[in-house]
Amino acid sequence: EAFKLYDTFGFPLDLTEVMARERGLAVDTKTYNEKMEEQRSRSRENAKFIATELKLETISEGENSCFVGYQTLEAEAKIRLAKVESEKIIFVTDVTPFYAESGGQTGDKGKFITENGEFEIFDTQKQGDLILHFGKPDKNFDTKTTSGKLVVDAQKRKETAQNHTATHLLHAALRKILGTHVQQKGSLVCSDYLRFDFTHFEKIQTETLKEIEKLVNFEIQKATNLQVSEMPFDEAKKTGAMALFGEKYGEVVRVVKAGDFSTELCGGTHLLSTGEIGFFRLLNESSIASGVRRIEAVSGMKAVEFSQKESAVLDFVKKTLSANEDVETKFLQVFEDKKAVEKELANAKKELAKSGIETLLRDAFELKGFRVLAKEVSSNSVDELRTLAEALREKLTSGIGVLGAKLGGKASFVVVVTDDLVGKGFKAGEIVREIAKIADGNGGGKPNLAMAGGNENKLSEALESVRKILE
Repeated sequence: EAFKLYDTFGFPLDLTEVMARERGLAVDTKTYNEKMEEQRSRSRENAKFIATELKLETISEGENSCFVGYQTLEAEAKIRLAKVESEKIIFVTDVTPFYAESGGQTGDKGKFITENGEFEIFDTQKQGDLILHFGKPDKNFDTKTTSGKLVVDAQKRKETAQNHTATHLLHAALRKILGTHVQQKGSLVCSDYLRFDFTHFEKIQTETLKEIEKLVNFEIQKATNLQVSEMPFDEAKKTGAMALFGEKYGEVVRVVKAGDFSTELCGGTHLLSTGEIGFFRLLNESSIASGVRRIEAVSGMKAVEFSQKESAVLDFVKKTLSANEDVETKFLQVFEDKKAVEKELANAKKELAKSGIETLLRDAFELKGFRVLAKEVSSNSVDELRTLAEALREKLTSGIGVLGAKLGGKASFVVVVTDDLVGKGFKAGEIVREIAKIADGNGGGKPNLAMAGGNENKLSEALESVRKILE
């Protein structure tokens, strides 16, 4: 069970052991390690299976998929396996500087230079032990080509590394400010931005987000050199290194350390110093599941560009409001003025509606001691129709009003009932539902006011049915 939790869901063994101890149980680590070794063997076999499944042709014999991308962005390589299609080529080489998508980090992009020219590599994926390069060969590509130079897009690699190192600093900052209950639940690191999912029980307030952003930038400005080392998994855990959700670790792991601020197990590509990140900006914080939050952010020049766009928006607001300094006060003043004008407009519409009610009431009919008005009216919006109906209810001493209008390609109905008739069992919600049925619609509301929608072609028929419905 412990192996399944780790292998399927990326749940670390040490956390399973802690939770087991809390319940008076122990984990059979001997069998766990046996299962891990079986999985490694399956992974090796799986690489052969994947090659067969993808129908990769053997180009040359020998070891393959040796990753050298931590040390270099270029490498002379021999194609071991390949499959050429009309739109793309999938190939595996003996060595490669291309990082394959893993642990939330997207795969490298770049080019493959051969004696016949060069072509774009638009993605790198890992399946089993194979590192698969996906390329777009041009018409001059010779399918008999067996070697060439692999060159990683240095700019995209750097931008991705900036976001990856920034993700580690963000994780540490969240744990320091929000608490050690914060655990990573997923991530995406690419050249454009970073996304980080983590456990937390409530929305993070704006001031706290500012504090988190400030702490990450403080660590960036310290320009701490990253220390990267490989060591046995158990030894790495003793250093306090964070094991990340979704990552699968072997016996030997890679530890990425940023001073005393952050220590994580990570196979991804990083910078030499936190200072190379340059600048960090939070974009958004949201909920993605119960108890799981998501932060999106940018770093480096993308963060600068984001800040410049924000500054441009602020300049536009200043210019529009004719406010050079106290923009907040000016904005609130305009906002309050807008609300006041809207209130005045609403009152004016209400008075205007009232002025036309007497004309409408000429078409009312008597029904067992109270007045009923069922009429189609002209209206610009549902709110305007509702305002008119409320004005009608005020004018009806004792009665029921039903107004219908064609709005947005459908029929809209509003029913109002005076309080005395509500007391006698007439409910607007029940009445409007019966009327809406005639127009193939539905609706509801309170006893004194309710609304519904329906087919506009059946508006007149529905209004003509009011007397029968009330009877």
